[in-house]
Amino acid sequence: PTDSYKAKNPEARLWPRANSVENQVNAINKQKREDIKKNKPKEVIQRHDDKKTRIMKEFNDKVKRLTPD
Repeated sequence: PTDSYKAKNPEARLWPRANSVENQVNAINKQKREDIKKNKPKEVIQRHDDKKTRIMKEFNDKVKRLTPD
């Protein structure tokens, strides 16, 4: 009975989104590694980090909204 668990832990409803975020972060990390190997400019590498940070922050903010203090 997952309904009672989800009622007590509303953030558990975000598991599909968590999987999506994980896949996005993995793809960004892979692209970053490839760009590092290709000696791309630091700005390109930084954009990967910025994008990853933004995606993770958005997800964490969603979790915080659903998590009681």
